[in-house]
Amino acid sequence: MIRRWLIGMSIVLVAGMASAGADEEHDRDGQQHALASFLKSRGLHKRDIYFERALTLYGKENARLLLASGETAQYLAALSEEGSYVYITMPWRERGDLRDARIVDLAGDGRQALVIRYREHGSNGDTREVLGVWRLPSESHIRRVFTADVDKGVRFIRRGRANDLRIGSALYQFSGDQYRRLQ
Repeated sequence: MIRRWLIGMSIVLVAGMASAGADEEHDRDGQQHALASFLKSRGLHKRDIYFERALTLYGKENARLLLASGETAQYLAALSEEGSYVYITMPWRERGDLRDARIVDLAGDGRQALVIRYREHGSNGDTREVLGVWRLPSESHIRRVFTADVDKGVRFIRRGRANDLRIGSALYQFSGDQYRRLQ
């Protein structure tokens, strides 16, 4: 009796693992299709991608983020598991203007954000260091929710599952897509 039960459980476990593998393969196929469509729409090649990471939106809902360099623009694209994509043009001129890019849960709510430090060029030839935070409220929308001049330096301060930002002497705390200055 126990032997039959163990064999039955083994079959269920193997079937569940095969199903999970098929789901992961479907997700990868969807993102590969989205990647190919995005690259074609912007006239880019895989070699133009210089940042690619997974991002958690809500619970098990994920997207793949990438930064790519075109001839006249820098792009941020989000690829969904279903095969769709959304992109925006980024505010820096060339790949070398990117200083740092990382995925961080700022609010501690399980939703991750893309935090980018980059050099921005002014119209009169001046430059400044900027920190921007982009979130995906959905798989079909990318939104910048925070930006600050960071010539004074940036530190991430861990607060439980959340991460606060210290920029110079100012401390910023995030709640969802909103933030508040504490100091």
